[in-house]
Amino acid sequence: VFSFFAAFGGFIMGYDMGLIGGALLEMKLDLGNCSLSNDSTDDGVSSSSSGHSDTFTTAIYTTTTTTNDSSPCNTWTSNDVGLVVSSAKIGAFLGNIIAGFVMNYGRRSTTAWNCVLLLVGPIVMAVSNSIAGLVAGRFILGVAVGVIAVATPAYMSEVAPPKLRGRVVILYQLFV
Repeated sequence: VFSFFAAFGGFIMGYDMGLIGGALLEMKLDLGNCSLSNDSTDDGVSSSSSGHSDTFTTAIYTTTTTTNDSSPCNTWTSNDVGLVVSSAKIGAFLGNIIAGFVMNYGRRSTTAWNCVLLLVGPIVMAVSNSIAGLVAGRFILGVAVGVIAVATPAYMSEVAPPKLRGRVVILYQLFV
């Protein structure tokens, strides 16, 4: 039972990896104080013969130049998008290294303290009003995800009965 709930650490890791793709558009609109262009040239629909839409990519970079307060729209560059997305991955790399050291104090306590980072990261992102705040929040969340990636399977293998250990630890991978 404990291992099943610990496997949700894998779900958190997979959810974080998949979430950013859909959230970029909304973050860009909120932070840039922009609206999507309604021009026929910038409507986000690709002109490819396959009929597939490239709305997501176009919406990230295409904005109108007028806003509610008549100031120019802050546009995101590809570097901004890359920084926001990669900051979590850089944090996860660091979290993997940190986890090796802090697990000496116990897998269970490491996982419990890591929950604080899992709360702080999204709070920082929620209250941020700049790309720097998003990067900081994603980095903190990335560190937490990196610690989860190491500590959770170790904890699961410790609490599982020896004959079920392999089956229990695979739950983590299935939840990712």
